[in-house]
Amino acid sequence: MLSPGNPVGGPVTLTSNTSDTGGSGIATVAYELAPNGGSFNSQSASWDTTLVSDGLYDLRVVATDVAGNSTTSTVVTTRVDNTAPALTFSSPAAGTIVSGTVNLVGSATDASPASPSVTFAYKLASDPPSAYTATGASWNTATLPAGDGIYDLRARATDDASNTASVENTSVRVDNAPPTVSITAPAAAINGSLPSPTTFAANASDPAGSGVDPGAVLRVLRPEQRLRNRRLEPARHRSGARPVQRLLVDPGSGRQPRSRSSRDRQRRAIRRRRSGTSTSTGPRRARRS
Repeated sequence: MLSPGNPVGGPVTLTSNTSDTGGSGIATVAYELAPNGGSFNSQSASWDTTLVSDGLYDLRVVATDVAGNSTTSTVVTTRVDNTAPALTFSSPAAGTIVSGTVNLVGSATDASPASPSVTFAYKLASDPPSAYTATGASWNTATLPAGDGIYDLRARATDDASNTASVENTSVRVDNAPPTVSITAPAAAINGSLPSPTTFAANASDPAGSGVDPGAVLRVLRPEQRLRNRRLEPARHRSGARPVQRLLVDPGSGRQPRSRSSRDRQRRAIRRRRSGTSTSTGPRRARRS
């Protein structure tokens, strides 16, 4: 009896090597099948393993010559496995937004082997399944030939019996382009005629389509520093230009403006220091010569 392989799945052809030393010749060759350690039953040479449960099975062959002499072979044990691996594709999830190098995370379990390896592939969502391109577990989205866009990802695992499982996480948006922003108020050149506090505003949009965070904040820095926009990403909302949140600030300090009364008190204190007066009512100590 020759081993049909281990494990096996689907249709299997049973084979054996038989000969007759007595010279009368081989009359019949009969195969027999049994659950591992169980009772044998007759089995044709064409064995459809999908008709039995997965697990271990014993095979043997009985050869009979023309003279009626028979010989039973030693038992060959093999595993039937018609079940694909249990596959999980946990990250990135379908519909998420990614950028840079992304870790693709998947795992699989099976009877043989216990932990099949998982392979990954990607394609543009608009392309057919034949367009899947293999990639490693570290997916560099910054070097994709098609650039930013919406992609489908596939994880696949194959066991020793060639059973294959596939999981697709679709509509993963790749966005490596920063948002664009323009300041709409105040004008590029300003002077003291502007009211204080002064309203600052900007328009922002995301060309890659993931959208601009509506919680974006304008930060006003000191005059010698550049006016810049921060917290525009990660973009978690729909695409399209969105106004940046307005924030009233003191253009000179970058802090919230002080009240009029506090400014007046400061001016009076400066005038007193310049004039040499003091608000103290006690006697002044004479200076040493």
